Amino acid sequence: MKKITYLLTVFFLTLGSKSIAQDQNASVEEITGGVQLGVLGVWGYAEKKLADEVALRFDLGLDAGIFGNSVDGTGILIAPSVSLEPRWYYNLDRRLEKGRRIDANSGNFLSLKIQHISDIFTISTRDNIAFIPSLYIIPSYGLKRNIGSNINYEIGGGVGLARYFDTDEFNVVDKSDLIINLHLRIGGIFK
Repeated sequence: MKKITYLLTVFFLTLGSKSIAQDQNASVEEITGGVQLGVLGVWGYAEKKLADEVALRFDLGLDAGIFGNSVDGTGILIAPSVSLEPRWYYNLDRRLEKGRRIDANSGNFLSLKIQHISDIFTISTRDNIAFIPSLYIIPSYGLKRNIGSNINYEIGGGVGLARYFDTDEFNVVDKSDLIINLHLRIGGIFK
C-alpha cells in the first residue's frame, strides 16, 4: 500500500514538472486556502505550490454521513477528518489562452486523495453510534472554479480503497473496501 501511494505521488509530481511540460506560462498559486461547505461536511484547506501545475492540498474538517438500519433507525454521523492531496492542474495554459481565470488554482485537476477519518470524537443523532476510523486512498478527477473574487466551488469524484482500523488498538482490521468519493463544495477563498 505504501509503495503504491509513493509511486502515484511521484507520478503526479513528475507530470507537473517543467521537464515534461512544454512552454509553461501558467502556474498554480504559491499558496492559497479557504473554507468550503459540502453536501456532507465542512473543511478548511490550504494549497501549496510544488511545481508550475502541481499543488499539495491539505484539508482539515468534519465529514458527515447518513446511516440507517432496522435496529438503530436512520441518522447523521459527523467525525473529524484530515487529508493530503497532490493535485495536477493540467489545463492552466489552455484556460489562460482562452481568457479564463486561473487565480486561486481555478482549473481541472487529477489528484490522489489520502484521507483519514478519526474517531477522536463523533457527533450523532443517535446514542451509542460510533465511527470506525478509516484511511482512504482515492485517485480523483475534479473541477475547481471561482465565482467573483472570494468564492469558489469544486465538483469531482473518484474510486479508491478504504482500510478500517480497530478502535481499541488502532490495528488494521482485515477489511478493505472499494469506495466511491463524489464531492460538491462551495466556499470562501483566503489569499
